[in-house]
Amino acid sequence: KFIKVLFRVPFIFLNKDKFKLMELVVFISDIFNDFVLNNFLIIENNLLNNQKLIWLTTNDSIINKLKNNNVEFLSFNISKDDLINYPELHIDTHRLHPDLSQLYLISFKTYPNYDNYWFIENDVKIIAKDQNNSFKVIFEYFKNSDYDIIADHIKHVINDELSLKRYWWFCTSLLPKYNIDPNTIWKGFFTFCRFSNKILKSYSDSDDILKKCFFEMSFISFANKYGM
Repeated sequence: KFIKVLFRVPFIFLNKDKFKLMELVVFISDIFNDFVLNNFLIIENNLLNNQKLIWLTTNDSIINKLKNNNVEFLSFNISKDDLINYPELHIDTHRLHPDLSQLYLISFKTYPNYDNYWFIENDVKIIAKDQNNSFKVIFEYFKNSDYDIIADHIKHVINDELSLKRYWWFCTSLLPKYNIDPNTIWKGFFTFCRFSNKILKSYSDSDDILKKCFFEMSFISFANKYGM
């Protein structure tokens, strides 16, 4: 029941073949303010015994501000080569959008020995009666789950009318030059998600054309294609 309350729609899971234990929790933020710091501290206080927390950022000033607070940082600089240009956006102006899969993969490559990887963006707030333990409720609920991907709004795009009409990444990732079958496309919402070591390694090693899709589509579609 709480999943519906917290995330508005039920989770859908993609199966994997064995139980995983050790987890890396990656807090993603280039912004530093009281809300962001408080969110980080709540997550830090909500960690389970099998979890390690790091702060992933491209903003070195945050590292300097918290250098005496025993926070473990992973610094990552996004270059022009890490950006994907979506030239056919269905919005008024063209923009460059970073391929955020790079943030997931750099975390995996730097810390390759964890079984699962939680990724939490800085503005995620869990609505719960006990706000100070809100993340722990989620961590506890899924600690024994054996899924390659846990995320919100996982859907088969071709069967979802809202996705077909409104999600610009669906339109822009199925460019004719990539010859991607729209029936193979799934999508998710990755502000608060978990990936297995298995899918991050497989995705990292693969040259599958699905990786040309927007990152919130490419991972789900990749997992579905390869039976995860």
